[in-house]
Amino acid sequence: MKTLLLCAYRNRDENERPLGLETGEDGLTLIERRIDHLHRYGLEVVCVLAGADADEQLRRCPRIANTELAFDDGPELSLMSNIRAGLPVCEGEPCLVLPLEIPVPPARDVKRIVEEWGRAGMGDQISLVKMEAGASSPHGFPLLVTRFGAKQLAGLPDLKTLVDTRLKYLHVSPPGDLSLASPAKPA
Repeated sequence: MKTLLLCAYRNRDENERPLGLETGEDGLTLIERRIDHLHRYGLEVVCVLAGADADEQLRRCPRIANTELAFDDGPELSLMSNIRAGLPVCEGEPCLVLPLEIPVPPARDVKRIVEEWGRAGMGDQISLVKMEAGASSPHGFPLLVTRFGAKQLAGLPDLKTLVDTRLKYLHVSPPGDLSLASPAKPA
């Protein structure tokens, strides 16, 4: 499954280094660490880049060469514009979405999201599958954008946020929680 790694929607001050280029003790940039982590899970990575930072990210992150690329060339960068820019690379298939600044959750969380979507019925009118915030996934990412959701995101140009009531979410309990996934409902 492909994962949209959103590297391009955060604004920054003129003197601030792009978030994805911060290097760790291992000498790798944040982008490279996220790519490696997602690849260890067997996920294909699509890096969504934009603006002047894209050139610097491409130069300073050699591991980006091991991913597919999408470019957000919209006038205003946002989480939504980054997702929309990456969806065509997924060719109408479901995909995961992870903003760069959010740590990659444990593999069991990712697996649970995909499994619960499968149990709920892949053909159902579910737009997004979201892990309820918990200890291992405090921000509710990654999201799974379903085929239906991808069509909605592309077909509703006035959609500006992921909490729009036209989007139907399937909320999934964290692994280890004995409750079942909640029925799909608007965000």
